[in-house]
Amino acid sequence: MQQATVRTIYEYINSIAPFDTQEEGDNSGLLVGSMAQEVDSVLLALDVTPQVLEEAQALNAQLIVSHHPLMFAPVQSLLEDDYEGALLSRLIREGRALISAHTNADQSEVSGTLAMAHLLGLQNLRREGPYVWMGELPQDMPVKDLCCLVADTLGGTPVAHGPVDHRVHTLAVVGGSYSEGYSEAALLGAQALLTGEVRHHHALQARAQGMVLISGGHAETEMPMLHPLARGLQAHLNQLQYKVAVYVSTLHPYGLK
Repeated sequence: MQQATVRTIYEYINSIAPFDTQEEGDNSGLLVGSMAQEVDSVLLALDVTPQVLEEAQALNAQLIVSHHPLMFAPVQSLLEDDYEGALLSRLIREGRALISAHTNADQSEVSGTLAMAHLLGLQNLRREGPYVWMGELPQDMPVKDLCCLVADTLGGTPVAHGPVDHRVHTLAVVGGSYSEGYSEAALLGAQALLTGEVRHHHALQARAQGMVLISGGHAETEMPMLHPLARGLQAHLNQLQYKVAVYVSTLHPYGLK
């Protein structure tokens, strides 16, 4: 039986979320390791943290695929007493490769945004621009009930920026941090935008337009991408008859349950 390599996984991700579509200044791609490195265990995680590295060690994962990249800012030194330097040094020392799929994944069909929209039961889904998805709720509901639905579905503690009795039929969703999308969403007929983080001045401007912004948590709105990506990757590897185990991190980046 042939042995999968880092390149095998890289090429699969590139086929569904091309790395050349990433935003300028992003750092998606193979960040640590070699394309030729053999792989029989892969760990998918939102972020590379010390706890995720412990998880990878326990699983003997030769490759980590993260959403958020390391070295997002230019690196001029690699010091083990720095947070990121310690992570990179440990990856290298333990021989683990790292692939990150960030804004290229956010613009793809495996985005956390689309996975979140499905989990929330949005109907008549349509894409509006590279990051925004919109759909109708199964029934109109006030914002306070929508926040309960988001909490029950994604976890965390959603916060509504606007009147809690404002009724929502059409909801726009964007994973991560994209509260600037409120104006576009309002023009397209949404009564609310759910994203991970909401900036103060966006919340004020949105309310003036009769639009409610809901902050669902950066991690909570992006973690839904991990399981669909893992299932797709595992099916692809199985089809190629590679014996590779694909795992999803069980850890919340902030240590929350």
